[in-house]
Amino acid sequence: QTPKTVALMAAVEKLSPRNIEALWFLGLDVLRRGKRDSAKEYFDRALAELPESSSERRSLEAEIARLFQQSAGE
Repeated sequence: QTPKTVALMAAVEKLSPRNIEALWFLGLDVLRRGKRDSAKEYFDRALAELPESSSERRSLEAEIARLFQQSAGE
């Protein structure tokens, strides 16, 4: 991620606050900067856009769990 791509995704999120890709990307950015609470907020918003029974939601939940576990060990 570059500052330019983060700024682009922030602009997308402002125009479309429910955009899953933008929320995911911004969550990754803040998680990589050590802001776990902010990342959780972005990821929770992304998850809220997916039906609870969807495979996409389960995949996203698994990836979020993996990322948080990984960031805890750094």
